[in-house]
Amino acid sequence: MLLPALARAKAKAARVKCVNNLAQMGKALIGFSHDNDQRLPWQLTPRGVSNHYGGNYTEDLGSIYSLAAMKSELQTCQNIVVALRCGKASSQ
Repeated sequence: MLLPALARAKAKAARVKCVNNLAQMGKALIGFSHDNDQRLPWQLTPRGVSNHYGGNYTEDLGSIYSLAAMKSELQTCQNIVVALRCGKASSQ
């Protein structure tokens, strides 16, 4: 009788953790946009792209979240990895 309750509590804790990580990513994106004329990383002007990426710009999530500005907002890249795995974690 106790094990199903523990499994439900564990699943709920995993969902709460995912929601918190996604909220942290959203806050980081908002902070980034406040510093960059209300533009998100994928909305940067060519000058903004060269300022943040130099010549190493590619359109994928890895390049967006590896920006120094985003890293400073997130403080750790572990939040990103965990948040991106939320779908996988909740289906297991």
